[in-house]
Amino acid sequence: MFTRALLSFGIFLAVITPGTAFAARMVSETDWEPRPGDSFYVNTNDNWGYLLHHDSSEVLAFPVATGIQGTINYLGMRYYAGTPDANWIAKTASTQSDRTTFGPTGLFLRLFKNGDQYTRYGIHGHAYSQNWLTLLSRYKSAGCIVTSEQILQIIKTTFDVNGGQLEVTTSKNQDKIMQEMSIRDLREKALAL
Repeated sequence: MFTRALLSFGIFLAVITPGTAFAARMVSETDWEPRPGDSFYVNTNDNWGYLLHHDSSEVLAFPVATGIQGTINYLGMRYYAGTPDANWIAKTASTQSDRTTFGPTGLFLRLFKNGDQYTRYGIHGHAYSQNWLTLLSRYKSAGCIVTSEQILQIIKTTFDVNGGQLEVTTSKNQDKIMQEMSIRDLREKALAL
């Protein structure tokens, strides 16, 4: 199923971006090598994440779980738990003691909206993430981006290579994500001239 999804994503890229400069090569988890300038895109409509090199040469695609599409009560707060569409910067990494909510390692990368607004959102694992990530509908978190522990470690290494921060974009609109990736590619090529 995962291989089929990766193939579909590659075909999707080719179909929606004809004539554009975006031509990232799909890589596996073992082939991803973080570089300065990498970024993380999350499509919250189909719950797929994409790590992308700054020059758009390679992309790593993987399933994620995002916020429940409804109102919840969590930590004494009542709120709509859907992961918001926003531009973020993951700026801090911490270890949480709650291994159910934050997974076996407890690693939590906090997201700052627009790079400077503190939020309760973040990227982390979960005790049930292995089950969640195999489901067709992966709206499971209280608003955060949940990944497998293996992907979380790849994201953390990418975060570290980028000086302890990582640009993150979340959107329900796949076209917006692809457009941003294509614009990023064009910008990088223009800067190289």
